[in-house]
Amino acid sequence: MRRLPIVLFTVLILLTTFVTVAFAGTLKVGPNQQFSEIQEAINAAHDYDMIAIEPGKYRSNNQITINGRHGLIIEGASRDKVQILLTDPEQPVFRIENSTGIRIANIGARHDPPVKHMNCNGAVIWIIDTEYATISNCELNGCGSIGILSGNNLKLTIIDNYIHHNRDVGLSLSDTTGLVKGNIIVDNRTSVSLWGDSSKLVFKNNKL
Repeated sequence: MRRLPIVLFTVLILLTTFVTVAFAGTLKVGPNQQFSEIQEAINAAHDYDMIAIEPGKYRSNNQITINGRHGLIIEGASRDKVQILLTDPEQPVFRIENSTGIRIANIGARHDPPVKHMNCNGAVIWIIDTEYATISNCELNGCGSIGILSGNNLKLTIIDNYIHHNRDVGLSLSDTTGLVKGNIIVDNRTSVSLWGDSSKLVFKNNKL
């Protein structure tokens, strides 16, 4: 009989998760859509919503921040057609922290205008203290010091990205577990740097 409350609690959690995902919505970003800026859509979104970005160039003076969120999907039309440009070379284009299940897909991101190598310190994507994040089919380049900077992340998936012409490192991964597969990581000063305990990272079929 003692196991019955545990079973009921587990079923309740599963049902709550199913209902939450089933009623997730889609927020559109584009010139003629409900949002013209990506950060505005993120701020308005509920957990597990999708933010769909139409083709275009999206310039900002400030980083795009995802903090304390769950299950958000940020998906562009394609990495060739969606360009996310940050004018401040000291900030990352994206900063993801204290979150779970974040997915970024099909976008291009970089700093713009490009500046000389020693003047750019911001990564393109910076992920901290996050679980089950996925970066897929993105192009990350420009003067970013690092394409993807990861610290203290569990089950990070980096798949099918083109990461190139970053000042220092294509991927800098510290205390991170997960999968790095099918990426093209070229024309960076260093392709990959591993720090701390990243022994459980799996690398497959990457071009370095």
